[in-house]
Amino acid sequence: MRKIIFIATFFLTANFSCFAQWGARENVKGTVYKTNGEILETTLVYHRIKNDIDYILIKDGEETKRIKKKDIDKITVGNDLYVSKPVFNSSGKRILKDKKLVKQLVSGRMNLYVNSYDIIEVNEFHKMATTNYKRKVYYGQKEGEEAMTMIFYDYENFDRNREFREALSAYFSDHEVILEKIDKGEFTYKNVVAVAEEYNK
Repeated sequence: MRKIIFIATFFLTANFSCFAQWGARENVKGTVYKTNGEILETTLVYHRIKNDIDYILIKDGEETKRIKKKDIDKITVGNDLYVSKPVFNSSGKRILKDKKLVKQLVSGRMNLYVNSYDIIEVNEFHKMATTNYKRKVYYGQKEGEEAMTMIFYDYENFDRNREFREALSAYFSDHEVILEKIDKGEFTYKNVVAVAEEYNK
């Protein structure tokens, strides 16, 4: 039996790492904007999570304090922005109770967001035997939509181009140029940001 541990990387490439965003597995400086209007210039503390982030850790002097996700409006780390957003369920008919804390990649008439995770699978019988994967979950939100929609799950073990074609062709069915480029292979799973930018032209 294998145990799956999700490593907080809310430090995206030397950015923000609490659940898999910042990138670097270390503490980073950032600003936390809370839903009550409080603004905290602070240090975000790297920590491991399972499944999804429920809270972040910050340094307050010598103490480490916890801030629940529901109390966070947004976080900035350098030039990167992380926002707390509602998300539709898989059917697209109901908004889930819990918001997602996601990095904003593209803004415009369609906003693109991402969650990034490092996943370590630990073999219960051989503790030193681990397998590392990277996972990215992309979300889109078009003008007039009440919440984000998960548009692509980028996981190293999957047939990413097939998943990409099916998922993004469905979400961008209202844009003929994007559909044509996906069909011709000009857009692949590596081009999610480019697809969003094409939509916003």
